[in-house]
Amino acid sequence: MAFHNQSLDAWHFDNISPDDIKVRAEREITLEAVLTQWTVSTDPKVHLNAIKELVNTGATHIVIHSGSQNQLKTINFYGREVLPTLRSDQLKVS
Repeated sequence: MAFHNQSLDAWHFDNISPDDIKVRAEREITLEAVLTQWTVSTDPKVHLNAIKELVNTGATHIVIHSGSQNQLKTINFYGREVLPTLRSDQLKVS
């Protein structure tokens, strides 16, 4: 039970609102810095290369996250443009 209490303490945020988090993030992290850490593109090849790089570093599970308000558009983009071209024999970056 002690581990459970430590976990709860680690995730205690003093009731910070999402708006407060957004204000702090906008103040402390530039958009340019975010874009260097995330794959942001409408080009399927950019996403494929990012996935290939993750696989080559040993990733076995990859989660795709989209901050877009139109999640269906992202799902359709991956379903039509990205996932069909992914096959295990194509994942290695040359």
